[in-house]
Amino acid sequence: MQTYRTVLVNKIPFPNGVDLLRFSLQTPSSIVFFPGQYIILKVPSGVSFVNRLYSIASSSTQTGSFELLIKRIPGGLASNYINSFAVGQSVEFSGPAGQFSLKNTPQTKVFLTTGTGIAPVRSFILSNRGHIQKHILFWGMPSVADLYLFDELKSVAIDDPLFTFFICLSKETSLDKIDPAGRSYFRPGHINDAVKELVGSPSHNGLEFYICGRREVVESLREFLYSHNIDRSLIFFERY
Repeated sequence: MQTYRTVLVNKIPFPNGVDLLRFSLQTPSSIVFFPGQYIILKVPSGVSFVNRLYSIASSSTQTGSFELLIKRIPGGLASNYINSFAVGQSVEFSGPAGQFSLKNTPQTKVFLTTGTGIAPVRSFILSNRGHIQKHILFWGMPSVADLYLFDELKSVAIDDPLFTFFICLSKETSLDKIDPAGRSYFRPGHINDAVKELVGSPSHNGLEFYICGRREVVESLREFLYSHNIDRSLIFFERY
């Protein structure tokens, strides 16, 4: 597995302890990966190290750098280590690895993700701007206060008629807090509520589902799809 020496060149804080970090490649000077793969960070732990896996959140066409979307966990070993990174600091990674990837099929791609599980899906979306299949994203977030990347997704949707997205706000019962001009991109409630009509249609087996999020969320969404008779061969997932 390749080792990459990088430099942290940008760190953008988002709500609820989420950071978007960009690392510039030093040695080697570029990285080749397919969207959905992850990179491995060695985190010091006493006299040893532990590995932490982070999905690459940037486009695969952006070979001189890569981005990671990371949520800080209070007191977490990796969180404390990453939070100490300053712009200009050298950081080593290894990889890329992983088999979570878009299939080269004519089916509509439906992305179901929560929180920072958006990372590999963001890579899918940014890497495949010339796609010919419909792409539909359902992204679960707790509330309006937790939002990030909305303007980026809206910009992609405006430029790409084959891409649609809905942000599902599980702790909101109405959309009154959202500017009416952007309200059509939101749904109150959980992902399951928003996607019911889609999976209940007679043509649901013309869809492929890509799920990413915490283990319990992924398992819940998989069971939801199974309960609606979605063929298991059309469901792909990544858990963390």
